[in-house]
Amino acid sequence: MTRHGLTALLPLLGLSVVMADPTSTPLVDRFGQNNRVKYPGKIHSEEELRADAAKEAAEPTHPANGSLDQYGGLSGSQQSLNLRKTGYFHVENAAGRWMFVTPEGNAFFQLGVCTLTPLDDYTLVKGREQEFEFVPKPGDEFASAWRPGSPGALSYYLVNWVRKFGKPFDQEEWSAQVVRRLRSWGFNSGGAWTKPTEAMKQASFPYALMLPTEHLPGLPPVKGIDRLFDPFDATSARVLEEAFAKHLPGRADDPLIIGYFLGNEQLFENLPKVIPGLDGKSASKQRLVELLRARYGDDTSRFAAAWQPRTPIASFDVMPDLPLEVSTQAAADDMKEFYALFVDTYYRLVSTLFKKYDQNHLLLGSRWQPGTANNETLVRTAAKYVDVISVNYYAYAVETAFLQRIHRWSPERPMLLSEWHYTCTDQGLAGGKEVSNQKERGLAYRNYVETVAALPFVIGSQWFSYVDQALTGRWFEGFRGEGGNIGLVDVTDRPYLPFVNEARITNSEIYEIMFAKRPPYQFDDPRFAGRAGAGRKVMAVARATKVLQIEGASSDWPGIPPETLTAKNISFGTVDETFSATCRFSWDETYLYLLADVNDRTPGQNDRKAGSLWMGDGVELFVGHEEPEEAGELRFSDRQILLGAGAEPSAYFARMGVQPEGTRIAATRNVTAKGYTIEAAIPWKALDIVPVKGSEILLDIAVDDSEDGLTRRRQLMWNGSSRNSSDRGGWGRAKLN
Repeated sequence: MTRHGLTALLPLLGLSVVMADPTSTPLVDRFGQNNRVKYPGKIHSEEELRADAAKEAAEPTHPANGSLDQYGGLSGSQQSLNLRKTGYFHVENAAGRWMFVTPEGNAFFQLGVCTLTPLDDYTLVKGREQEFEFVPKPGDEFASAWRPGSPGALSYYLVNWVRKFGKPFDQEEWSAQVVRRLRSWGFNSGGAWTKPTEAMKQASFPYALMLPTEHLPGLPPVKGIDRLFDPFDATSARVLEEAFAKHLPGRADDPLIIGYFLGNEQLFENLPKVIPGLDGKSASKQRLVELLRARYGDDTSRFAAAWQPRTPIASFDVMPDLPLEVSTQAAADDMKEFYALFVDTYYRLVSTLFKKYDQNHLLLGSRWQPGTANNETLVRTAAKYVDVISVNYYAYAVETAFLQRIHRWSPERPMLLSEWHYTCTDQGLAGGKEVSNQKERGLAYRNYVETVAALPFVIGSQWFSYVDQALTGRWFEGFRGEGGNIGLVDVTDRPYLPFVNEARITNSEIYEIMFAKRPPYQFDDPRFAGRAGAGRKVMAVARATKVLQIEGASSDWPGIPPETLTAKNISFGTVDETFSATCRFSWDETYLYLLADVNDRTPGQNDRKAGSLWMGDGVELFVGHEEPEEAGELRFSDRQILLGAGAEPSAYFARMGVQPEGTRIAATRNVTAKGYTIEAAIPWKALDIVPVKGSEILLDIAVDDSEDGLTRRRQLMWNGSSRNSSDRGGWGRAKLN
């Protein structure tokens, strides 16, 4: 909390939130709810849970929608659109747009929900039992709520399910309940991390699956990049083939499978930064040296002139074990060529092995983050081997120009928006893409789904996720995991009815929107219209699990989705559709961390110094904590930090004669697409803030663009306006999770 902490924080919490004494009350009550927050609909007794079960059992079965086929596709569209009936899901372009097609041959827009199996609701209890009002004893009636194979990981959602139905958790019974609910709300399928069940089969409820390409035992990784295996290592092909041969043939004839994802949020953009620094044990490093040897004709003097290594290299034979740095344009060009080779080798290998064992189902892409997807080489290469381009796309206003650009690069592959959500903090959970209440979550859902469904190349979306994350964080992230309001239902299995009732409207009319029989719904909120500064955005800032190394790469960063700045965020200068950025923040007790990936046709142009850094390429941060509701001139404690991305990256605190010490900064070129990455660690002491989990601060970010290093041509602003340096009224908010 800030030094003026409680006074500044309380007005932000809202009238419905009441804080209790944190020293006397465990954070988590016996139902997994926030013990320090009061809100309507909160469970207080086991009797209420059992009453919920009885009420649901008495509800009539939701009648089938006669306009849909058994899979959720539009009945009769096979004939009207002349679509093929293949017995499996596939994609077609008809009536001027792309679409999924059901096994019966009808048009299908995926309205999916991710994680239809207990997963993010598990939290690590062991080692912090004092935070919980109730912890089951091993082997008691709640034994089925503990995560198998993960000692100390408990799901309070499953604890409540056991209480609600008076029996151990049963995956099939739970799955049948989930499918009935989702169908009644208009959702038509399971997204990523769905566990197929007999209940889904009986209900003809489709789902997407994940290929076993991540964390597979024996699969050689690319050291320094999570979830990415080394395609140049011969072991990769053998291990993948064994896994595919084991898992794919048994499901190859399943008509409910929409397709398979190749992975999740793999950071391909870090390849050119990581691989040159690896040693000879890396097959990718060995392949890079082969490429360099061929490129420079086995002449180390030519290589030295191009790359300008710090130490002389006598022979290419010793190069695999020597760390290399990409510090020249020639080196960047070489790494761009290697990047294309890596990506092609990777996707070709997975595609070839997949088709060997399953020729009936779709490859749905790699669920890229926007910053990863914003690379023409990657998109064009992957599109040769996948059937669908998938992007985990979190946004307030849908940036259609950005999505259209990816679609053009694909070339012309259909697109699936494979992960996104909106959150609310009314139950004491963390936020993300945050709105004010549960009804607004529903309105935001309508705005997003209807906007993208009207785009002729988007064929579906997958909401993340069915159940809220645990208040105390996801089990696999230790004691500092994400704990957000991301679900359709809460920890007590109660649906967010104001949300799902709005979602039902869109879901029931999706084919009218898809085929332009009515215009998409527009949420009357400036954040969702892309009007910079007219609304207040709130970003979630995840706590770092370790001290982050400032090196211009995203290694060890928490996996929270980045904020995206595009031409819609223009606050100064002329529009350039290619100029954009994705930005992430993290924190620990010492630092506020920033990681910004900037797409810029003329990267690294900043010859300015100190207070003039804003005139060249770089980032500006606006941070404050006093009187957060007051607009007008900046307070004494407000900070504007200039981060220059020139040849010698530097930081400068505007309006401060004596510069605070301790800021660390790095900037690296993105050699596979025009742009750069800037990473910084800013001491909280320099911001006059003492960080506390759950507190909010004023925070905004601008990205400046120069073409000559001396004059700013344009600026993108996350929430505020070009007046941010003199008027704090447009600054956004950050919540420390």
